Amino acid sequence: MKIRKKILDFEYEEVLDARTRELIRVGCAVAVGLIADLEFSSRATGLATQKSTFGLTVAARAAAAAVRLYHVQQLINDPHVQQTLETFAQAELKINNAAQLNLIADRISQAGMQFADAVDGNRLAALDPLLPPQVQYK
Repeated sequence: MKIRKKILDFEYEEVLDARTRELIRVGCAVAVGLIADLEFSSRATGLATQKSTFGLTVAARAAAAAVRLYHVQQLINDPHVQQTLETFAQAELKINNAAQLNLIADRISQAGMQFADAVDGNRLAALDPLLPPQVQYK
């Protein structure tokens, strides 16, 4: 998987000390994870057929992921993250809307891949305060 490879590539940058490599890798994982969460929560919302626990939960999850990604964007100011947020803003987040939400999710996925390809550790340093201490990593 392209995103996984990009995250793992940071481990082999010998110029950086171990702590910096770890922060970059975790920062990338946080941002990419939020984009993936937004993509798949949007798809799941479109697949929901009833206004029930599942549909409401995945719609709320998509909205929460968008808010968290917005806060990340405020810190890193990345054009691909901005594109992701603008794409999601066009979505009508409701059940039985698979056609539109799948198109939106495809565009979010594409922006996420572009982000993973272009991510720069210097921009991700702004995410350091959001990351858990290293002792909490699993």
